[in-house]
Parts: sequence; structure tokens; C-alpha cells
Amino acid sequence: MVEVGLAISIATSAFNGIKKAMEAGKDIEDCASYFGKFFDAKDQISEAVVQSENAPLASKMFAGSSVEAQALQITAAKHRAEQLEKELREFLIYTGQGAFYKDMMRERRKIRNARFRD
Repeated sequence: MVEVGLAISIATSAFNGIKKAMEAGKDIEDCASYFGKFFDAKDQISEAVVQSENAPLASKMFAGSSVEAQALQITAAKHRAEQLEKELREFLIYTGQGAFYKDMMRERRKIRNARFRD
């Protein structure tokens, strides 16, 4: 399974990198690598949720940690990623980059839909 602790750490680090770079006067395009890391980590967390829901019974039984611990870790990471994305959206809107965020989300939906169709 994807290490969700590492994924949330990467997402947090990328979020902080975006904020620091923009506060230092960098253009949003200069932060592209941070955005990539943020959303890659967010996808890893989503992947962990799907894996935990669809794992074979044997792997669920012998996963090495309790069901409660696994559920807590995944749920906490999912909620933290959602909170970070909300803060990112609000930060971009506050700094006058709301149109960029909307365009990015629109493009994200197009790419995701194209991947599911293929």
C-alpha cells in the first residue's frame, strides 16, 4: 500500500513551497513543480483509499496493523489533503490567482475524464 504518511508530508511540503515562493514574488508558473508534487501526493492518498477498499480479504487480515490504525491513517491523510487543497484554493484567490486555479481544475477534470475513457 502507498505510504500515506509520506504522501501527506509531501503534500504539506509542496503547499508550503507554493506559499513561500508566491510570497517572495515568484510567478505562479514558477511554482509548477510544487503544484505537481502536491497533486501527485493527493492522488497517492486517493489511491491508498481505493486500495484499502478493494484489497483482498487475506491482505486485509494480515496487513501488519490493526484495521482501526489503517483506517485512522487513511482518513486523517484524506482530510488533511482536502484541507490543504482548500487552503491552497483560498490562498490563490486571495493573491489574485483565482482564475489560474479555476483553469487548472478545469484542465484536471478534462485529463481525468480522458484517462477514464481510455
